[in-house]
Amino acid sequence: MLVAMNSIHGDKWCTRLPTARWLGLLLAVSAGCWQSDGQGSNEAVVTPPLVPSASYTETLRRDLPGVLETVTTPWVQDVLRAAQHLPARAPRVVWRNKDKGLAYSERERSGLSAEQQRLLTREVLDDTAYYAKYSSPLAYARLLELMAQQAGVTGLNGKKIVDFGYGDIGQLQLFSRAGAQVLGVDLHPLLPVLYAEPSDRAFPPGTLSLVHGRWPVEAHIRTQVGTGVELFVSKNTLKRGYIRPQPLPHQKLNPKQLLDLGVPIPTFLERLRDALSPEGLVVIYNICPAPSPSQAMEYVAWADGHSPFTREEWESHGFELLAFDSEDTDAVRILAKALHWDEGDDKMDVETGLFAWYTMARRVLP
Repeated sequence: MLVAMNSIHGDKWCTRLPTARWLGLLLAVSAGCWQSDGQGSNEAVVTPPLVPSASYTETLRRDLPGVLETVTTPWVQDVLRAAQHLPARAPRVVWRNKDKGLAYSERERSGLSAEQQRLLTREVLDDTAYYAKYSSPLAYARLLELMAQQAGVTGLNGKKIVDFGYGDIGQLQLFSRAGAQVLGVDLHPLLPVLYAEPSDRAFPPGTLSLVHGRWPVEAHIRTQVGTGVELFVSKNTLKRGYIRPQPLPHQKLNPKQLLDLGVPIPTFLERLRDALSPEGLVVIYNICPAPSPSQAMEYVAWADGHSPFTREEWESHGFELLAFDSEDTDAVRILAKALHWDEGDDKMDVETGLFAWYTMARRVLP
């Protein structure tokens, strides 16, 4: 069981107490900002009826004009504009045993024994949980703009894209709508239940597939992802703080906040290279809070968004670095304001508490 104060995907950091999230070898745990109960009990609870509330799609439409002003590349603007057409989603019921990292639909629950059912908690997830458990799909604006400006990417149509640690489905739907062959890779047990409807993946003219398992550890998951990946993106997952933490001697390191890739770093990079097409591109984009002061007694793993792999490791495993640990703080703060992260009850101190780094690497043919 892994526990962290933030989501490994998330851009805004919660102020509520954390709730355990099972992610196994691939992902760390999120704070329970969107959980329907905070009691920590495994007993089934009664939740309110499914009463529709304001849809998160209204927030997307509110934020879109400001976000479009932060990018200049026409094709990136086109990808983002599709957010105004993402459909509102009716609330969905899931049944969870958080202690064991299990999640079931209503139909799956009905097939369990009475004892197994007793250990489940009923949760009703609205379309804020559907689209933005961790962050807005519009928060991918900077990642896309950097691909265009620094790697010469001219669009997504026809490209095979992997989002490693996708977390939320909204950005995948935007990529598919732009004509990409999109694969979202994640290990969270909630995701295959939350995104089980065929309509969740029907965003032509592209295709959208979800791969739930431990890439690149498990052979059948590697097979599902396959090869020929032209764009491999990872936002807020591959952080140095998670994989190679660097606490000061006096700082306490919580091992439950770390990310275990499941294979040695050389093996991870070899399998990443082999999954890419010739000249395939990898983009790691990490948004982080301010690091703890040096006198702090606890290490904040998610505040270190540098590349978890050194320059030498990238280059010795067949990659050309287009950018390495490049800072994007000024730009992400502008984006954060467009997304209204500096407003509301959980507002962020954007000017002093938000930072970003990115690394871009292209596969080099031998």
